[in-house]
Amino acid sequence: MSPLRRSCAFAKGGVTIMWELKALSPEEEATPYSKYYYMEFPEPVDMLDFVANPRAIDPASALPIQRLNDMLNPGRLAAEVGYCVMPDGSGFVAENFWMPGVTVEMWQWWFAWFVSEDLRYKIWHPRDHAGSSVSDEDHAMLYDPNVPRERKLRNPAPSHLAIESIGAGVERIWIERISPEDFGFDMSRYKHPDVATTVCSNITVPPADPRGHPGDIAMVHFVRELPGGIEIRNRFWLGYRIIDKQPVLMLPPGSQVKEQTCFGLFEHDIHEFSRLAGFLPQLYAEEQGRVN
Repeated sequence: MSPLRRSCAFAKGGVTIMWELKALSPEEEATPYSKYYYMEFPEPVDMLDFVANPRAIDPASALPIQRLNDMLNPGRLAAEVGYCVMPDGSGFVAENFWMPGVTVEMWQWWFAWFVSEDLRYKIWHPRDHAGSSVSDEDHAMLYDPNVPRERKLRNPAPSHLAIESIGAGVERIWIERISPEDFGFDMSRYKHPDVATTVCSNITVPPADPRGHPGDIAMVHFVRELPGGIEIRNRFWLGYRIIDKQPVLMLPPGSQVKEQTCFGLFEHDIHEFSRLAGFLPQLYAEEQGRVN
């Protein structure tokens, strides 16, 4: 199949973003899931309004990473959707997605399935994702039929090297998965119905200038089960890293994250998780829950 033009029409402001898909290799085209690379899926109008009409939220309503465990409270927080620069110079991004027909098991399977192959990562975000790979040891574990499926879906899932753009050009980004306990969640409160599972990570973004300081992002995908599907609450704290279960501000003294950087990640995440909500139940059924 030749490259197709792909478009996203935002809900307000008459904004349309167009991009050209890169051609897949013959080997990639031959996979049963290459079709998802070309499919369009609906995106949440409320969040697209932020893209069509960019504006940061009030930092006072954002969730500081030091109050991470507020996510375990029932109900909603003050800012479930939005982005801003915080008073300490760090960045904050929050998004909330409803995924109908998606189960916790499907979600856990996805994070074991996509990491080891470029195309599996590309279908998640055809514009911004170029590839994903894991260590030789994790690759062997994921593809070994003798390794129990429960081990492959264990939280945390394998860390991976992602080749992608999160708003500032294509980069080689290291996404280090860590357990919810090591991320700083209070495990005495980490229970249904307030949380079903999480994917927690320290992200390292290489600097544009090799002599510069790498970018750090602490990230959590927070899952709650609701009737008919799951709710995904994504939080990104740009400039932070979790070390010994504590958030550590990694920004050089006097510096701050640019608001445009927060917006770029916010926009990237909208497309990424809207697509995943659109195809995950069908893909999971077609792959029959197999990881290799």
